[in-house]
Amino acid sequence: MALPYRLFVKVSVLALTVIGLPLCLWLASLWAIKPLLTITPFSWINIDGDRSSLASSQAPFTLLFLGYLSCDSICPATLAELATVARHRDPQLLQILFVTLDATHDTVERRRRFVDSLGIESVQLADKQLSRLRFELGDRAPDIANHRGNVYLLNRQGIIVDFFSSANLSWPALHDRLISQLDVQSLSSINPRSI
Repeated sequence: MALPYRLFVKVSVLALTVIGLPLCLWLASLWAIKPLLTITPFSWINIDGDRSSLASSQAPFTLLFLGYLSCDSICPATLAELATVARHRDPQLLQILFVTLDATHDTVERRRRFVDSLGIESVQLADKQLSRLRFELGDRAPDIANHRGNVYLLNRQGIIVDFFSSANLSWPALHDRLISQLDVQSLSSINPRSI
């Protein structure tokens, strides 16, 4: 009689583990809190000579991309996708920043012609600011040809609320993530469909 009872207990424990573990993992993912990374505040001078910062932006969100115009791998495709985002976005809700990694070759005129003309604001940071920003974003390769190519979604406080690799950046994906970030209480006057 002891054998069937032990078998019953073992089968029950196994069944609870097989069913319960995935259920617990799924429930945990619903309430999971993503660790937030805050970057050090920085300011920039745009191609028109105006100084700006995340905190002074009209838009509550900023897409940040670090790249350079002579890049032959990630940057052209990412800039093309950012241009698509720029055509669809509401500038009151989302600004797009291209931070050059190659200030020597990415002159103001080249950035105006190849980046700003797409609806993307191109900026150049001071060397120390750029080094700190790259370090904080985990883009520590000394050679700019090996930069990460991620696109970061930041709020005005410099908190990275989401990020995209160059492979998964698209307007529909970004739109969905922006909608999920909007606080309906504080932005109730904004129509999420206008994003």
